[in-house]
Amino acid sequence: MLKKILLFIAALLVISGNCVEAEMRCVVLDVGEGQAVLLQREEYGVLIDTGHFGKSYSLLTALEKYGVKTVEKVMLTHLDPDHASGIFTVMHHFPDAEIYESGHRVNIMPSIDSIRWVAEQLDTGYWNVKNVIQGSCLEWRGVKIAVLWPQIIQGDSLNRMSLVINISYGSKNILLMGDADKYVEEQIMTNNFLPGNAELLVVGHHGALDATSKKFLDELSPQAAVISVNKENIRGYPHRTVVERINSRKIPLHITARHGDFTIVVE
Repeated sequence: MLKKILLFIAALLVISGNCVEAEMRCVVLDVGEGQAVLLQREEYGVLIDTGHFGKSYSLLTALEKYGVKTVEKVMLTHLDPDHASGIFTVMHHFPDAEIYESGHRVNIMPSIDSIRWVAEQLDTGYWNVKNVIQGSCLEWRGVKIAVLWPQIIQGDSLNRMSLVINISYGSKNILLMGDADKYVEEQIMTNNFLPGNAELLVVGHHGALDATSKKFLDELSPQAAVISVNKENIRGYPHRTVVERINSRKIPLHITARHGDFTIVVE
């Protein structure tokens, strides 16, 4: 009888262990003005954007809080400082991480120093950097990370060239719009790239009025939405119209400035 009980307990532990391993955590981190999204499986993580360098300490503290010991990949949607300038701190602590970015460079000079510094470092060859555009797809510990935009690299608009990323795990999808605008949304819809069964939308451009159209929300119909933004944003993000647009569709909305980190666990 004791042997049977022990075998039963062992079976439960195996089942329980498999359930834990089967989970993927996605956290939209509260990094103030900017954006950083963590994908986590056990002690391993992927960062999509790093926030700005002024919040680097908070970012590292958050990784420790969630039990992330190794960041294996970093994806930069674009080189705006509030999305990318934290890369120096991240790479200092996780020097073996692979970096994925579009390779888009702003030709207007002089550029903002922090944009130039990140671009120069990415181009030195010191870090392991790979370029991705529409059609690129990464596999990470059972998670599929697909790039939906841009089709080609052109022009000087960092926002227009922002990576749009869909994260798939099991049958669920999480869509990150970076700083992409309504034009990008229209292109993605026209090409039938919008994912079905969208568990979460990380709202484009911090809830600015130039993104998150009515048509886009209606076609995507996400289960929840998150806006990553700081308190009393000097640009007025998120715009009241965008917030009302989301609320009118009864999409639960989380704003990091008000509610802190947003966590979703996908099985």
